[in-house]
Amino acid sequence: MGGVTYAPRLRDAIPNCPKPPSVKTAPQRVYKVPPGEQDAVFASVPRPPGPQNVDPSYSPLWLVYMVHWKDPAHARVLTGEQPILDAAERGGLTIKRTDIVINGRIVATASGGSAPGVLIAR
Repeated sequence: MGGVTYAPRLRDAIPNCPKPPSVKTAPQRVYKVPPGEQDAVFASVPRPPGPQNVDPSYSPLWLVYMVHWKDPAHARVLTGEQPILDAAERGGLTIKRTDIVINGRIVATASGGSAPGVLIAR
């Protein structure tokens, strides 16, 4: 895996038992779907990105949850944590917690906000 530093000690940040999404812990949830289906879904983003963030629930630590559609024919783009949880509750997909913790801050959002001094190459 290029461009990252492997840090197995980040596993120490994982809460002892799976916590429901309503219980906030230092690592937030990031939902990863199979490659090519859609981008990852983050539980929150800083508002705005950078030092002026006003979202008290934002953390740059992410605990990875893998999301799989039970029937790929019913797959659709999921736009947030609540649609993922709703689809799982209806039995349309599975969510599996991993022991992967990512330490990565969000520096830009789809709506165009970006952290000061960040240049996004496209």
